[in-house]
Parts: sequence; structure tokens; C-alpha cells
Amino acid sequence: MGFERYFIKYDGDRMEELWGKYETPMKPVFDALDNDRPEMLHAKRTEITDFVALHFVRSLEVQRIHKESLARVERQTRANREMQARLSNAKYGLDLSKAPSILDKIGEEVLAPIQTMEEQGSLFQDWIEGVFQQTRQHLSQYSLSIRPVTQSREYLLGDCPSVGIASGMDPRNRPPLLDARAIILPLNPRFAVMVYPPGPDDPMFSVDTAGDDVVSPINHGQIAQAHKRVYYRPGSGHASTVRNYLNFPQP
Repeated sequence: MGFERYFIKYDGDRMEELWGKYETPMKPVFDALDNDRPEMLHAKRTEITDFVALHFVRSLEVQRIHKESLARVERQTRANREMQARLSNAKYGLDLSKAPSILDKIGEEVLAPIQTMEEQGSLFQDWIEGVFQQTRQHLSQYSLSIRPVTQSREYLLGDCPSVGIASGMDPRNRPPLLDARAIILPLNPRFAVMVYPPGPDDPMFSVDTAGDDVVSPINHGQIAQAHKRVYYRPGSGHASTVRNYLNFPQP
């Protein structure tokens, strides 16, 4: 059984239609992994990279970025007295640059349609669809590696499941797409997928067993980049992994 039941759902038929379009083709992928046949997935490279792109943008991290971007626009609009004065002059035919209450009102009028779109969800939906399509196109040029774990090791999953890695990065912050050396997404406790910019001799598809030197950093990245929760198979021993990484006392 994979982790797919934990992925975040967004409201709205439009978004569910988009997610379903790229999630449905993954059933044969999960079937192949359940049957321990990762080498059969060469023909599913496009579907898998699309799935990684989907979950790179379908996460709490992207919601955070959107909210911060909107808050920045609101702050800049309210602080832009020059723009407000020009608009008030066009609206009233008067120089109101010394009338702060009028300028404040103009700023709120500029923000009103943006805030309405945000309340309706359309602003976020338009933005995330655009981000997804750009990410999908970018990852289509990447190499893809299926990373099965060695015996007795397992992956866990954070609530921002596509973990990015970059040189000198703060492990708590997922690097931007173009800065990431690789993006890694666990598909179930035994298999993860890694996409990365290929070098001259890198194949576009490979299956590479992941030992503890690979699995542990991936799991630590899942914990570090999670906003609220991580998930793992009961009995996997990952309760201790999470507590040790966060320096929490063991029960």
C-alpha cells in the first residue's frame, strides 16, 4: 500500500479534475511497486515525473508561499502612496496626496477584487495550475531514478512530500525548483523516486538501491520540511527516528 491516501485534497471540482488527470495513470506504477518490479517502470517515466511535479506544488509549503506572496502584495499596495495619489487624481480630478484617509480608501479599492478572488479560491487555483504546468515542463527534462530501500529500511512521509535538496541548504526549507539538485518523493515505504538534472552520462531512467546513507537523509528531510505531520507504517520504528531527529525524549 502506498502513501497516496495521505496527500492533501483541495476543494473544488476544477482542482480535483486536474489532480485526477495525473494521479489516475499512477495505478500501474503502484501495482508494479507492490509486485517488486520497479524495472518495469521505464515506460512510465512521464507519468511519474508528472506525479512528482503534482506533489511538488500540491503541498502545505506551496500554500505558505502563496499566502506570503499575497500578504506582500497587500503591504506594498497599502504603502504605495504615489500610486494611490495618481489613482485618486484620476478618479476625483483633485490632488489628494495630502489626504491619507482618501489614499487609504484607494488602496483598499485596488485590493478589493484581489481579496474577493482569494476568498473564492480562484486566485489560488489559477496560480497553482500555472506553477504546476511550469514545474511539469521543467521536470520532463530530468533524469528519474527509482530508489528501492535495502532490507529492514523504510521511508517515511512528510506533509510536504516532494523533498528538495540543494548545496548548503537549510534542511528545514525546501529549495526552489531551479535551485534543487534533486527532488525526492517516497511512493510507499519501500520505494522513492528521485528526479534530477542529468549530467552528460546520466541515463534518463534507472533503478538504484538506496542504503542507509541515502534513506536516512531522505527521511530526515521529510521530517525537517514537514509543517505539521509525518506519516510512517506502524511498527516501522520511525517513531524513534522522528523523536531522535527533533531531539524529543523517547517515551
